[in-house]
Amino acid sequence: MDFILRILILVVITFSPWVATLNNEAINTQNYEERQSGQLCPPMAYKEKYEVVFIENGIQMYGCASLDHNREFSEVPVLQFWFEAPINSNLEPTFCKNINKTVPYIFECMSKTEPTNKEEIDKGLKYISLNQYPTQFIQVLPTYRCAAFVAEEHTDRGIIEIRMVFSNLRAKSYDKTQCEGLSYMLLNKDMIYDVEKLNKWPEGASYVFMRGNIPPKILPTTKKITTTTERPPFTFYDFLYALSHHRF
Repeated sequence: MDFILRILILVVITFSPWVATLNNEAINTQNYEERQSGQLCPPMAYKEKYEVVFIENGIQMYGCASLDHNREFSEVPVLQFWFEAPINSNLEPTFCKNINKTVPYIFECMSKTEPTNKEEIDKGLKYISLNQYPTQFIQVLPTYRCAAFVAEEHTDRGIIEIRMVFSNLRAKSYDKTQCEGLSYMLLNKDMIYDVEKLNKWPEGASYVFMRGNIPPKILPTTKKITTTTERPPFTFYDFLYALSHHRF
């Protein structure tokens, strides 16, 4: 009996990593054509820079984001962020003007799913799974996050605003339970700048607000000349205004 029990324990120990690997492979192999075109990521113009406000643990940072190829990490376009260190409120953030002194975060968008909750559907919310790659500043095991986002186009100004929330990291494999609570952050925008309500965020969750040019309907696969719309500098007061007047 003891011998059989040891065999069963060995099978369980051996089988568990295989299950995690299988889950990862299922994510990695699905929708490869959509991943190649960047369609599984938030709607961003290929290779263009987006101004970013980032909030985590009540700390606000500014930065830049881009959907672009980085073949050091992946053959498909990756979602890249560069965040400045928290700055003195009297100083103007640089956003995308100088990313040399920023901390990079690199994600591959692995899958996209539609919500089943009616309110989330009506608000245009989308869920995506992300593989976060290690960088020179962030040395971690293969890690995964869930993210939820909503996007609103302002055609009169030629810009798109994307509100996005990230779950905490999970090592080795992705789990859909990471998505729990993210929609609450998006659908209750007053939480973003209410310090007391920040405690209700899921553990390890973070919030990103992006603004940039409206993307074309199809991601460009060849080089082409594009024109960009000049935008005034984006301040945190603009960020608060955008949130308070958002249709969500």
